[in-house]
Amino acid sequence: MHRLFQPVLFSTALLIALSGCSSSDSTVVGNDSITDANRPLTSQPVSVFDTFIAPARSTALPPNNSANLLSNGGFEIGRTFWNSCKPSTVSTSRDAYQGNNALSVDATSCLYQVVEAQAGDAYAFSCFVKLSELEAWTGIGMTFSNSDYEAVATAPSATATSGEYTRIETVGTATADTAFVGVWAYSEHGALLDNCTLTLEENQPMPAPASDGNLLVNSDFSQTHNNNQAVSWLPGCGNNVIADGSSLYLADGSCADQALGTAAIDSLNNRASTFSCAVAEVEGYADLSVFLDNTLTATQEITPSDIGQRVSVSVPASSPSNGFVTIFSDGNLRVEDCSLIADGATITTAPAAPAPAPINPSTPDTPEPVEPAEPVEPVDTTPVFARYRVTFNSTWSESIHPVQFPSANPHFSPLTGAVHNNQAQFWSPQQLATQGIKVVAETGNPSEFLAEINSAIGAGNAESAITGGGIPLSPGSTSVEFDISTDFPLVTLATMIAPSPDWFLGVHDLSLINNGAFVDTLTVPLLAYDAGTDSGVTYFSDDLATTPAQGISRLNSEPSDSSFQAGLPAAGELVFERIQ
Repeated sequence: MHRLFQPVLFSTALLIALSGCSSSDSTVVGNDSITDANRPLTSQPVSVFDTFIAPARSTALPPNNSANLLSNGGFEIGRTFWNSCKPSTVSTSRDAYQGNNALSVDATSCLYQVVEAQAGDAYAFSCFVKLSELEAWTGIGMTFSNSDYEAVATAPSATATSGEYTRIETVGTATADTAFVGVWAYSEHGALLDNCTLTLEENQPMPAPASDGNLLVNSDFSQTHNNNQAVSWLPGCGNNVIADGSSLYLADGSCADQALGTAAIDSLNNRASTFSCAVAEVEGYADLSVFLDNTLTATQEITPSDIGQRVSVSVPASSPSNGFVTIFSDGNLRVEDCSLIADGATITTAPAAPAPAPINPSTPDTPEPVEPAEPVEPVDTTPVFARYRVTFNSTWSESIHPVQFPSANPHFSPLTGAVHNNQAQFWSPQQLATQGIKVVAETGNPSEFLAEINSAIGAGNAESAITGGGIPLSPGSTSVEFDISTDFPLVTLATMIAPSPDWFLGVHDLSLINNGAFVDTLTVPLLAYDAGTDSGVTYFSDDLATTPAQGISRLNSEPSDSSFQAGLPAAGELVFERIQ
């Protein structure tokens, strides 16, 4: 049975500007046309100016003569010149970005400073921000007010998403009745701040040259925290977001956001861009979205037909002061290799066509003779073969999977699979399990799975079966060798997690050809899957057929049933090595 995480509930009284969670069919641009798109939990939870700054009526500081209009922007003299939103919630920290000190802001608190402002001037406010916890909302903002502390203009708030110091910035212009500008930083779960600056925008340093590459940080999700969170990606909404070192998995109405750093914002200035991710799995509604200046600018739905494809969302050219990208799923979604590329970032100029040969003036109507073309050699269509050894290294153990681990007899059934082409598919997430996969997942017996493979061989869609050994006591290891060809480049494998109701490990439709050549080595982490055919929820549950059967999905167990949450932690790996 599929047991999904229950989403973490946030106080709805704190949330503003969140719209409903229904789907959007295609890329759309402009907030007016996106009334029902899924919005992530990155909206500012409270109005810092109205709730904290305006009621306090703090005496505004005169601007400094230096480029930085803030006083003590580096916090080297603690919180002097800065106000906290709540007593004893802002303190000095030695974990500084630069210099000796930073300021630590506790959860649901903020700090601010109010400075005299000049109507008509454009201001840029920036801070280096480091999140204490990768949850909820942390950001900076800037509000212009008149002499009565009534807000007259607000710059878009900039969102922080990294556990490392990252500079974020927002830009705004003082209106005609502006007297003061209040700058602030607010955090739902705590953060560190350092090197805050408020400058006239004209005094900002020249931006770095636009990047010609990916504007996202940790775009392949290879960098992870100890709690299986992706570095520089902020989990939100349902908070069921897990990184496995090569992909990002989202479930139960969750989202993952990444704020765009200053260099990325500079690169997007007056340039269209494309945000895209490779889709490995999807079940239910999911989408990719881009927010610029706190406005949902573009979004693209992800559908099951996108599995194995790259989904892109096009973003129109603008001049944003801040922004972020977000990935959302109300069901199950796994993405890999995301990117944000500014249009024109990599321009390939086609070589100029050669000038036509001059005509012989003595014979103007007679073209130059053309040499006969060399005969073309016939193309060799003989299939190219390679031989591989695949090693299944099991790491399933009580130390890694401690919840109700079956320490008496943890084992895996024989590793079984096929070498095939794309006309054959033996199992895939969201698809109903075949009888062969059902029997493997429930009993470990591969005979019916092998019969399905032999049927595909007879139909010309598979080349051979792979029959390896099992692992009688996990952790352990087993290997098997097989041949593969360019005509049949895909590999599917499966092995039962035993004992279990219908849980298994494996890979499906895995290509061993990359850029037209056989790969030398490839390591694939093995995540746990639920075949959707048995409703047992623990390793030793009694047989209870699921009627009707559900599609194959990542194993999402309750924390009391097993350690597997969204199929993680991985229970092993497959290592493919080319030996011929």
